[in-house]
Amino acid sequence: MEPHFQYAGLNARIIKNETALMAQTLGHENLCRKEYEDRLIAAIKPIAHGNSCENLFVHGPAGSGKTTMIKHVLDQLKLYNPRVLSLYVNCWYHSTSMAIFTKIADALGEPVSRRGRATDEIFDRIIELMKYQKTPVMLVLDEIDGLVHRDDTRVLHNIARIAPDEARFGVIGISDDSHVLSRVHTKIRDHLRFTPFEIKGYNKEQLFGLLKRRAETGLIEDSYKDESLDRIAELAFDNNGNGKFALELLWKVPSTQRQKAM
Repeated sequence: MEPHFQYAGLNARIIKNETALMAQTLGHENLCRKEYEDRLIAAIKPIAHGNSCENLFVHGPAGSGKTTMIKHVLDQLKLYNPRVLSLYVNCWYHSTSMAIFTKIADALGEPVSRRGRATDEIFDRIIELMKYQKTPVMLVLDEIDGLVHRDDTRVLHNIARIAPDEARFGVIGISDDSHVLSRVHTKIRDHLRFTPFEIKGYNKEQLFGLLKRRAETGLIEDSYKDESLDRIAELAFDNNGNGKFALELLWKVPSTQRQKAM
């Protein structure tokens, strides 16, 4: 048997840009799903003009592009009106209301010490800053499950009790679980009036297009076949149209090539 070290570096000869094959770097692949993006923009655009916007609850299967799409929309909002503070928070990493309040205060330019400070005290200071700076806040709570599972929805409670003439807050919650908000207190849901927004998984044609673009960028020419991409697209489509899963499979193609060579 030939030593395995003989094939070390084969991946490097097949891959020309590994970043393009990684699911973690799933870029803005939603050009073929413009209807979703247009709906998101229409919902939050009023906050850019100092008015109340819709609060959205965006849900859909893993790998459907929810986070990617919303981050892209936030980037567009920043360009449209830089005075709006567009803030993205992952609620598994910032899993308490205190952590989220601190992040908002930091983004408003006034870091606050948590030591000896109550959450409501920090939130009241946030409202003062927003009023003084005339800064609306568009807050995205990704994986909002992190707060719900900890039974810490104070951030939602406090935003819900803001009077319209005090400050402008918009909220977008994101989750794979379409029922997660049912565990939030009814009064909070009634005040925030989240509009459900479902983003479905990619269809097979969209998955193939995604894989084709990434393969052309990440793999050397003639190292893959469209038939292989079509098969990967089919597998990912059967897995709820999961774009990240498709890219993970594509990333493994060079390893499969290596095993065949051995």
